[in-house]
Amino acid sequence: MNPLRLTHSTFTPLLIVITVLMTACSAVPMPTTQPNTDGDIGTVVDVIDGDTIDVLIGGQTFRVRYVGVDTPERSDPCYATATERNAELVLNQTVQLVSDVSDTDRHGRLLRYVYVGDTFVNAVLVAEGFAIATAYAPDTNQHNYLDSLEAAAIEANLNCHQENAFTSKGVLSGNDVGYTCDADACIKGNVNSKGEKIYHYPGC
Repeated sequence: MNPLRLTHSTFTPLLIVITVLMTACSAVPMPTTQPNTDGDIGTVVDVIDGDTIDVLIGGQTFRVRYVGVDTPERSDPCYATATERNAELVLNQTVQLVSDVSDTDRHGRLLRYVYVGDTFVNAVLVAEGFAIATAYAPDTNQHNYLDSLEAAAIEANLNCHQENAFTSKGVLSGNDVGYTCDADACIKGNVNSKGEKIYHYPGC
């Protein structure tokens, strides 16, 4: 059963000052983007791992898999840390769930971009180095944006990249470096859904 699809300031000087200070002190800017389509509204009741949550919508709980990102698996380094960061962002929060093309995956999980207010959770996890960008057609609306955030996180060697947590997914980072470079270009390696190694320019 699918959930019901919902159709979808002024700041005080003090809030402006606080926002400026938080931005200046933050090592990684918090990615935000407004949802461009209406989505389901619900409350996160459980965090399964870094990219999967349970959301209560209209009295029924649905499992939700984040679109366009991948976090460390249980057997990978940084699994617990990525799960904890996801929980910090969404647990007990009201979220908006925005679909791309597909409604569910083969496991019956809803495939969604997740927003807490204006904060794009999928993007935050990538920008902070807790997730990598993944492109599974046809759900690739945000891939270029997420891919650019991943490139910056690898370059800065943030969080899970320090532990080479994504090598099992075909992404090298940390001491192994994320890209193969020569004098003319850098090429990024990844693995697609069929297990095939693919290569492309970062951001493409």
